[in-house]
Amino acid sequence: MSNKEPQKVQTTREINFKHKSYSLLRVPVVFHNLSKFALIDTGASASFISDEYLSTIPEEAIVRDIEYASERVFRSASGETMRITGMFEIKVKLSPECTINQVFYVLPKLEEECILGIDFLHANQISLDVANKEMKLGLAPHPHIIKLNRISKNAYANGMATLNHCNKQKCLRPNQEQRSLLL
Repeated sequence: MSNKEPQKVQTTREINFKHKSYSLLRVPVVFHNLSKFALIDTGASASFISDEYLSTIPEEAIVRDIEYASERVFRSASGETMRITGMFEIKVKLSPECTINQVFYVLPKLEEECILGIDFLHANQISLDVANKEMKLGLAPHPHIIKLNRISKNAYANGMATLNHCNKQKCLRPNQEQRSLLL
């Protein structure tokens, strides 16, 4: 047996990291004429939409209501069980030149209005350039590039990208965070 005292092991609480502030990746999306930002979540196995947000999407954007035979349950990163209340294929405009159909699972009380998961990334051959905050759709040499976390004032020629929060009762002006995302 050694007479050496055990060495103190430095824990992560004692290490002084220089943290930088990183913003989450959000892509501007348009559902018919309703403009929002969707969170890109590479850890989400599927794409989700909140029940409240779904109720604001114009019917013209909904391609179909998907029937599912068995109850679908997802588990959050914290281990919480999340039961879906519906499944819809919705037409999503990512830019004036790029419209896709995406399947969304509806989750009640979802904090994010819209989450685009790994299913979206794979189906659309998307690569993320985090340093430049860009999303590249398609394969090289001619991928379609979409800027993340902001939307240009002229991004949608017919004025669809207003960033208003709309529902059936009222329209509100963009909040401070959304205004800061405008170029």
